[in-house]
Amino acid sequence: MTTIKDYRFESARLDSFKDWSYLWIKPEELAAAGFYYTGESDKVKCFMCEIELIKWKPEDNPIVKHKLNSRKCDFINNISCGNVSIGTDPSTIPISSPQGVDECGLYDQEFRFRTDHEEIEERVDYWLKQLLYQRTSHLIPKHPKYVSYAARLASYNKWPKARSQAEKLATAGFYYSGNSDKTVCYFCGEEFKDLELKDDPWVKHAKSLHYCLYLILMKGMEFVNNATETTYIEVIIKI
Repeated sequence: MTTIKDYRFESARLDSFKDWSYLWIKPEELAAAGFYYTGESDKVKCFMCEIELIKWKPEDNPIVKHKLNSRKCDFINNISCGNVSIGTDPSTIPISSPQGVDECGLYDQEFRFRTDHEEIEERVDYWLKQLLYQRTSHLIPKHPKYVSYAARLASYNKWPKARSQAEKLATAGFYYSGNSDKTVCYFCGEEFKDLELKDDPWVKHAKSLHYCLYLILMKGMEFVNNATETTYIEVIIKI
């Protein structure tokens, strides 16, 4: 009797990669990006939008590639879809997950990728496509272990400051280094310390390292431009 896997669970998606032989793309990153292995070649499939992607290259980032090829996917856009991250006790998941819990997408719904002007969105997409076909460190997370919100939040077990601040930092891509109050962006490696409760980690990130791909994907270039009071779009495209 064949057991039907529930691929809403990241753990089930990860289990599907037992026979995955393409060492240049980590199963952990693919599962965190919503994919499970079909068992055919290097073809993976999103549990939500059902898009299938193949021909993975060492420089590919699963989250970025998913976003570029399926812009309306509920999972990749953080719209409620029932995703359950690794490390989450299913019995504790409410019918409607509270804001700040990464159960229905990659990150909190409040921080989904968005822009107000189609022209800006098209320019960002152009830049992402340019990066996708270039071997560049900007496209690869520096600390892939913390690609999921759950993993980042778990790193704050011994965080010396307010829990609410830890949740905001984890949502913004930062994990706790375990050293004083230093936090690190899992994607670009930017480090913060001495943050105050009133500080917005998204804004500080934009001001200190505006070209972080995670920041741009989640907040959009218009947010970065407003936070820095500078137009970076044309500059970033040339990187």
